[in-house]
Amino acid sequence: MEKFSGHWYAIKTTLPYTRCVGYDFYTQKLENVQDYKAKSKYECIMGELEANPRLPSQMTYTDLNIDYSKVDAMKPAFVVFATDYDSYAGVYFCSKEPRGFRHYVSILSRSEDIDEEILNELMVSIVEGHSLPDDLKLKPVDHKDCVYENIEVNSNDQNAINDDGKTFLIIKFLVDDEPTP
Repeated sequence: MEKFSGHWYAIKTTLPYTRCVGYDFYTQKLENVQDYKAKSKYECIMGELEANPRLPSQMTYTDLNIDYSKVDAMKPAFVVFATDYDSYAGVYFCSKEPRGFRHYVSILSRSEDIDEEILNELMVSIVEGHSLPDDLKLKPVDHKDCVYENIEVNSNDQNAINDDGKTFLIIKFLVDDEPTP
Protein backbone atom coordinates (compact mmCIF):
# COMPACT_ATOMS: atom_id res chain seq x y z
CA MET A 1 0.00 0.00 0.00
CA GLU A 2 2.94 2.34 0.45
CA LYS A 3 3.17 3.11 -3.30
CA PHE A 4 -0.57 3.76 -3.35
CA SER A 5 -0.52 6.15 -0.37
CA GLY A 6 -1.35 9.82 -0.68
CA HIS A 7 -4.04 11.89 -2.35
CA TRP A 8 -6.01 10.80 -5.41
CA TYR A 9 -8.57 12.93 -7.29
CA ALA A 10 -11.77 11.17 -8.35
CA ILE A 11 -12.23 11.84 -12.07
CA LYS A 12 -15.41 9.81 -12.59
CA THR A 13 -17.46 8.04 -9.95
CA THR A 14 -20.72 6.30 -9.18
CA LEU A 15 -20.71 7.89 -5.70
CA PRO A 16 -23.69 10.20 -5.18
CA TYR A 17 -21.28 13.11 -4.71
CA THR A 18 -19.61 14.86 -7.64
CA ARG A 19 -18.04 17.94 -6.05
CA CYS A 20 -14.40 17.96 -4.92
CA VAL A 21 -14.22 14.19 -4.40
CA GLY A 22 -10.82 12.97 -3.26
CA TYR A 23 -9.48 9.73 -1.85
CA ASP A 24 -6.67 9.83 0.73
CA PHE A 25 -4.75 6.70 1.68
CA TYR A 26 -2.42 7.10 4.67
CA THR A 27 -0.98 5.55 7.80
CA GLN A 28 -1.87 8.23 10.33
CA LYS A 29 -3.02 7.30 13.80
CA LEU A 30 -6.76 7.22 14.28
CA GLU A 31 -6.76 10.16 16.72
CA ASN A 32 -5.33 12.38 13.98
CA VAL A 33 -7.99 11.23 11.52
CA GLN A 34 -10.80 12.11 13.93
CA ASP A 35 -9.14 15.47 14.58
CA TYR A 36 -9.00 16.08 10.83
CA LYS A 37 -12.66 15.17 10.37
CA ALA A 38 -13.74 17.52 13.15
CA LYS A 39 -11.88 20.49 11.62
CA SER A 40 -12.51 19.83 7.92
CA LYS A 41 -15.08 21.61 5.77
CA TYR A 42 -15.45 18.37 3.79
CA GLU A 43 -17.88 15.56 4.44
CA CYS A 44 -16.00 12.28 4.87
CA ILE A 45 -16.34 8.55 4.58
CA MET A 46 -13.51 7.06 6.58
CA GLY A 47 -12.32 3.66 7.52
CA GLU A 48 -9.48 1.18 7.75
CA LEU A 49 -8.26 -1.02 4.92
CA GLU A 50 -6.84 -4.48 5.46
CA ALA A 51 -5.08 -6.10 2.52
CA ASN A 52 -5.45 -9.74 1.62
CA PRO A 53 -1.88 -11.09 2.10
CA ARG A 54 -2.19 -13.29 -1.02
CA LEU A 55 -3.65 -10.53 -3.22
CA PRO A 56 -2.96 -7.05 -1.76
CA SER A 57 -5.21 -5.27 -4.28
CA GLN A 58 -8.22 -6.96 -2.64
CA MET A 59 -8.92 -5.46 0.75
CA THR A 60 -11.62 -5.41 3.36
CA TYR A 61 -12.94 -2.03 4.44
CA THR A 62 -13.80 -1.40 8.07
CA ASP A 63 -16.20 1.52 8.48
CA LEU A 64 -15.20 3.14 11.76
CA ASN A 65 -18.86 3.83 12.60
CA ILE A 66 -20.10 0.21 12.40
CA ASP A 67 -19.93 -2.44 15.12
CA TYR A 68 -18.67 -5.58 13.37
CA SER A 69 -19.06 -7.79 16.45
CA LYS A 70 -22.67 -8.54 15.43
CA VAL A 71 -23.12 -11.79 13.55
CA ASP A 72 -24.72 -10.16 10.47
CA ALA A 73 -22.14 -7.36 10.23
CA MET A 74 -19.86 -8.24 7.35
CA LYS A 75 -16.89 -6.12 6.36
CA PRO A 76 -17.30 -4.86 2.80
CA ALA A 77 -14.73 -5.01 0.02
CA PHE A 78 -12.39 -2.39 -1.39
CA VAL A 79 -10.59 -3.44 -4.58
CA VAL A 80 -7.97 -1.66 -6.66
CA PHE A 81 -8.70 -3.20 -10.06
CA ALA A 82 -6.23 -1.11 -12.09
CA THR A 83 -3.31 1.19 -11.28
CA ASP A 84 0.17 2.27 -12.29
CA TYR A 85 0.63 3.84 -8.80
CA ASP A 86 1.90 7.08 -10.34
CA SER A 87 -0.95 8.56 -12.35
CA TYR A 88 -4.19 6.51 -12.41
CA ALA A 89 -6.23 3.94 -10.52
CA GLY A 90 -9.60 2.25 -10.73
CA VAL A 91 -11.24 1.29 -7.44
CA TYR A 92 -14.33 -0.63 -6.43
CA PHE A 93 -15.80 0.13 -3.02
CA CYS A 94 -18.64 -1.54 -1.18
CA SER A 95 -20.37 0.30 1.66
CA LYS A 96 -22.68 -1.19 4.32
CA GLU A 97 -25.92 0.74 4.66
CA PRO A 98 -29.10 0.09 6.68
CA ARG A 99 -30.83 -1.56 3.72
CA GLY A 100 -27.86 -3.60 2.55
CA PHE A 101 -24.69 -2.89 0.60
CA ARG A 102 -24.03 -0.12 -1.93
CA HIS A 103 -21.41 -0.61 -4.61
CA TYR A 104 -19.34 2.23 -6.02
CA VAL A 105 -16.69 2.55 -8.71
CA SER A 106 -14.27 5.46 -9.09
CA ILE A 107 -11.58 6.34 -11.59
CA LEU A 108 -8.79 8.15 -9.76
CA SER A 109 -5.86 10.28 -10.85
CA ARG A 110 -2.93 11.87 -9.04
CA SER A 111 -3.87 15.14 -10.80
CA GLU A 112 -7.20 16.81 -11.51
CA ASP A 113 -7.31 15.36 -15.01
CA ILE A 114 -6.39 12.10 -16.71
CA ASP A 115 -5.08 11.07 -20.10
CA GLU A 116 -8.08 10.37 -22.40
CA GLU A 117 -6.62 7.06 -23.60
CA ILE A 118 -6.19 5.80 -20.02
CA LEU A 119 -9.69 7.01 -19.13
CA ASN A 120 -11.17 5.14 -22.10
CA GLU A 121 -9.27 1.95 -21.21
CA LEU A 122 -10.54 2.12 -17.63
CA MET A 123 -14.12 2.77 -18.80
CA VAL A 124 -13.97 -0.29 -21.10
CA SER A 125 -12.57 -2.39 -18.24
CA ILE A 126 -15.38 -1.26 -15.93
CA VAL A 127 -18.15 -1.90 -18.45
CA GLU A 128 -16.76 -5.30 -19.44
CA GLY A 129 -16.44 -6.34 -15.79
CA HIS A 130 -19.93 -5.22 -14.80
CA SER A 131 -22.87 -7.58 -15.21
CA LEU A 132 -25.38 -4.79 -15.85
CA PRO A 133 -23.45 -1.97 -17.58
CA ASP A 134 -26.66 -0.01 -18.28
CA ASP A 135 -27.12 0.72 -14.56
CA LEU A 136 -23.53 1.90 -14.19
CA LYS A 137 -23.58 5.68 -14.33
CA LEU A 138 -20.10 7.11 -13.92
CA LYS A 139 -20.43 10.86 -13.42
CA PRO A 140 -17.61 13.38 -13.89
CA VAL A 141 -16.31 15.03 -10.72
CA ASP A 142 -16.11 18.84 -10.55
CA HIS A 143 -12.79 19.99 -9.05
CA LYS A 144 -13.24 23.68 -9.84
CA ASP A 145 -12.21 25.90 -6.91
CA CYS A 146 -11.59 22.93 -4.62
CA VAL A 147 -9.04 23.41 -1.87
CA TYR A 148 -7.93 19.98 -0.76
CA GLU A 149 -6.80 19.82 2.83
CA ASN A 150 -4.01 17.48 3.80
CA ILE A 151 -4.47 15.39 6.90
CA GLU A 152 -1.09 16.50 8.29
CA VAL A 153 -2.09 20.18 8.12
CA ASN A 154 -5.04 19.80 10.45
CA SER A 155 -3.72 17.24 12.89
CA ASN A 156 -1.58 16.96 15.94
CA ASP A 157 1.50 15.41 14.32
CA GLN A 158 3.02 13.99 17.50
CA ASN A 159 3.37 10.24 16.94
CA ALA A 160 1.56 10.69 13.64
CA ILE A 161 2.69 7.49 11.93
CA ASN A 162 0.84 4.31 12.77
CA ASP A 163 3.41 1.66 13.80
CA ASP A 164 1.25 -1.42 13.16
CA GLY A 165 1.12 -0.91 9.38
CA LYS A 166 -2.61 -0.18 9.18
CA THR A 167 -3.81 1.82 6.21
CA PHE A 168 -6.69 4.25 6.55
CA LEU A 169 -8.90 5.73 3.88
CA ILE A 170 -10.78 9.01 3.79
CA ILE A 171 -13.09 9.72 0.88
CA LYS A 172 -13.81 13.41 1.16
CA PHE A 173 -16.30 15.48 -0.79
CA LEU A 174 -18.39 18.62 -0.70
CA VAL A 175 -22.14 18.18 -0.68
CA ASP A 176 -23.62 19.90 -3.72
CA ASP A 177 -26.65 22.10 -3.11
CA GLU A 178 -28.15 21.07 -6.44
CA PRO A 179 -28.51 17.44 -7.45
CA THR A 180 -26.52 16.38 -10.51
CA PRO A 181 -28.69 15.56 -13.56
